[in-house]
Amino acid sequence: MSSAIDPLEVAALLADEISGADHRPAEISRLIRAVDTLTYSLHSIGADVPANEETELEAPQFDYREAYEAIKQRYPTLGHYWLALHAIVEDGADGELAVGDAIDDLADILIALREVRWISEHADRRNALAALRFRYDMHLWMHVHSLRQYLEEMRHDD
Repeated sequence: MSSAIDPLEVAALLADEISGADHRPAEISRLIRAVDTLTYSLHSIGADVPANEETELEAPQFDYREAYEAIKQRYPTLGHYWLALHAIVEDGADGELAVGDAIDDLADILIALREVRWISEHADRRNALAALRFRYDMHLWMHVHSLRQYLEEMRHDD
């Protein structure tokens, strides 16, 4: 029996948790576990998988505003949070704060994971894994880690 976690399966489960496609009520603790599992699963994408998908197929554009509004309805307690920019401390550099938006984070994650699912269904597994890794490396990491800290704080505030 293999103990490996399938990144594509985990990505689909996280997308379903974010969107409510799993028909379960929204639960912050389950969302945290799904985010953690996705992040962990990315380490199992092999070096033989290319840095980006190698297919001419392009996933359709998913509606950001529709995703944002649906997630806002599903997770009404989530909102904005403080975010430290440029986490590396350097001599002479001042820290900088920004405001993060948990609903925006989840909408961007959901759209990226829907694209990965589409590639998995219309191309092949290798291209889908490449798409997942590329989307994480280029964009999703910025959402996932700050969102994860915020979700933990929300869970402890309940």
